[in-house]
Amino acid sequence: MNLIITKRCDKGCPYCFASHTRNISDKDDVDMSFETFTEMLDKAMPNSHPKLLGGEPTSHPEFKLFIDELLKRKLNFTLISNFLFNETIRNIIIEASKKVEVSFLINSSNLEDVKGRFDLFANNYNAIYEHLYKDDKEEAMSCGITFENNKTSEYYIDYMQKLNEKLSGIERFRISIANPETKKEDFFILNNKELGKKFLTVTQTAITLGFTPSLDCIIYPCMFENKEEWKYIKKFLAKIRTRCEGCPTDIFPDGTASYCYPLKESIKVDTRKYKTIDQVFDDMNMRYRILEDRVTHPDKCKNCPFKKINMCNGPCLAFFDLSKETLGINI
Repeated sequence: MNLIITKRCDKGCPYCFASHTRNISDKDDVDMSFETFTEMLDKAMPNSHPKLLGGEPTSHPEFKLFIDELLKRKLNFTLISNFLFNETIRNIIIEASKKVEVSFLINSSNLEDVKGRFDLFANNYNAIYEHLYKDDKEEAMSCGITFENNKTSEYYIDYMQKLNEKLSGIERFRISIANPETKKEDFFILNNKELGKKFLTVTQTAITLGFTPSLDCIIYPCMFENKEEWKYIKKFLAKIRTRCEGCPTDIFPDGTASYCYPLKESIKVDTRKYKTIDQVFDDMNMRYRILEDRVTHPDKCKNCPFKKINMCNGPCLAFFDLSKETLGINI
């Protein structure tokens, strides 16, 4: 269960599919209320492992109250953060990690865009890493970078080397590309050998630097020149999937839920209609499968050999125009 507890974020990554977080002055439901937060925890399984994200979750005005509630329930949790917080927030996180298991997925991209940002990030990262290291828990931290189309493999190699120099240690390293926010039906990933080569080069660099790489789900076999490249890259995929199967439920500040962040307008469910998060997911999963059956695959996919052997199901639904008018359905 992904709890999007706030839309606030001061980082403004150019590729972010949560683009509305960049300007919240005229938005409603910016922050999740404590009542909604506890209601979602009540609807989840007693031993659930919630993930806190945003926006930037640590920017929620009541972040400590939310953490205290997780500690009261003895719930392990994951924090998905840009690590650009102040010392007070850092201490809250360190104290929480002494009482429950806290995992971290850390956005470590675009740290050079603003003066002083890299140093702030490194100070927070190193303080938490060194605390976890004392208890042999440092593998709970995972850095992540997101590819931008206008940046080369060489840029990312240099950037990773700088991360390696500034950070006390990097155990896990997640590599991803951004879902499109506005350019729907632009299937730039298909047969994109240059992008495939970038994944290969950056993955190999991560290994050379001693990181344990993992790749996000949007990896397609047609992105690689030959079978050997595809076989190599598959080693770093937790599961070969080009369409989501059992995606975590994204719950927004207003209590509505979506199958995933990029589909927030296409698949939206009111959690108040259901007693459990499992029931919410069943509803969303049904809507997802309906949409999946109604989209028209791009021409490049029609005679794809990988599709014929069920190695690829076609592009992620986030790439499609899923408006009701386009699909002729109302779900």
